Amino acid sequence: MSFNIKNQILNLKSDKQGVASLSAILLIGAIIVDIALVGMFIVFIANNTNYGFRLSAQAYADAESGIQDAILRVIRNQYSDDDPYTIPSGATIEICDDSDASCNNTVICNGSPSCAISVGKREIVSDGQALTKRRRLRATLDVDPHTGEVRPVAIYEISL
Repeated sequence: MSFNIKNQILNLKSDKQGVASLSAILLIGAIIVDIALVGMFIVFIANNTNYGFRLSAQAYADAESGIQDAILRVIRNQYSDDDPYTIPSGATIEICDDSDASCNNTVICNGSPSCAISVGKREIVSDGQALTKRRRLRATLDVDPHTGEVRPVAIYEISL
């Protein structure tokens, strides 16, 4: 009989060891899954940050190409200052000259849209957009009324 009791005790110990190893394996598996999820989240955030920088740079490049296109149109005198236009890159451009009373509130002096552009000046406002990112550039050109020579005075970014 004592032999039978010893076998039952040994069988009971080996059963409990299996239960302990199962819980250890589940705990280790949960830790590995948590580490993988945190790693995926960090990669997702880093990717979105880089994507935002790339979109912002693309919007800036679009606005800059709009400024260059508008400068060429002013040089060639092939523009209408009545309506904004869009170029294939997606930038929306508006050219204002000294005859405009208000050019869609884009001519801003000290925060008020009521000031006028001086004679012989052209203002170009170009909006570039890439998905959710927008950038706006403004260029001031000096146009000689006698010779037609166009000189860029300033090109700068405006906050939206």
